[in-house]
Amino acid sequence: MSHTPPKRGPEQDDGTPPSKRPRNSGDMGPPLKPVEAPPSPETVTHGPVFHGMDDELKAIISMVGETCKVDETEVEVRLGWLVNCNMKRIKPPWAKSSVVVSDPNVTFDARVSEQSFYKVNQELNKMVEQAGAGRGVSYKKTKTYDLFTRSNERHELDETFNPVASVIKRTSQTIDMYNPRQAYDLRFKASTEKKIPLPTSPTSPAFLKTITTIRVKERRSYAIDCFIFDLTTIDEYAAGDGFSSLDLAGLKKKHKLEIEVELQLHKFKAEKTRAAAGNADGRIKFNNMCKLFLDNVRGLTETASAVLTPTLPVLRETV
Repeated sequence: MSHTPPKRGPEQDDGTPPSKRPRNSGDMGPPLKPVEAPPSPETVTHGPVFHGMDDELKAIISMVGETCKVDETEVEVRLGWLVNCNMKRIKPPWAKSSVVVSDPNVTFDARVSEQSFYKVNQELNKMVEQAGAGRGVSYKKTKTYDLFTRSNERHELDETFNPVASVIKRTSQTIDMYNPRQAYDLRFKASTEKKIPLPTSPTSPAFLKTITTIRVKERRSYAIDCFIFDLTTIDEYAAGDGFSSLDLAGLKKKHKLEIEVELQLHKFKAEKTRAAAGNADGRIKFNNMCKLFLDNVRGLTETASAVLTPTLPVLRETV
């Protein structure tokens, strides 16, 4: 990454599964196969809201500031591609990174290639090793089962199928950034999560009949100061392909890799509260934290982009 960053899953990443996902294989460790290139990107006509780094930062400061006023919220950014209805990456006629106007014909495909995933993983591992214990850097690996209902409920189970969280997630604001000089675009998203009762029998056939999608996630999380870098492998199973239990072996699935950064929002809220009370130091520190967030995301994007050209991997499914 461009500098050492300070130390939590299409579109439709608010709980609704995307229609198309890639299939990549393998766990940590190359050798890796080269990514195949799709047809050339297509040009779209919608224009940017802002131009230049300063205005992009203003957009992020505004989003994070508004989110800090609300409880049970989160702010995260994912790497991926702004694509049209043909799943081709858009190519607006701009030479530099810009925030783009929302367009119903353009969606965000939140996934990365194997090469990018492993490269970022290697860099984060180096960071943890260099920082050592007690320096604001921590790492953990988790496996969870996310079960989604038709009413947009998400029930999270741990590895032993015990329920750990149940929420309804709603997106409150989205900022899309097109990066013509990098292999990936960015989607910043602010969301609210309303807690709902945990299921009493999440593995029962009766409960599973209410489930439309199951996502099995293996996540590597690196908490560094105000941020959490998440690298996640996802296997997704659809009810239409048939499941009556959480034994999913042999069933048809879609596979993808995600990279995202989430704010440890309580740290931002503390400075925003000071700023709201008229404390100039709180305002300056809050703005600097937002700038550090954007700088780290850009460095992350450069690192992920350095190992491939700006193309989309071929979509694949597996059984």
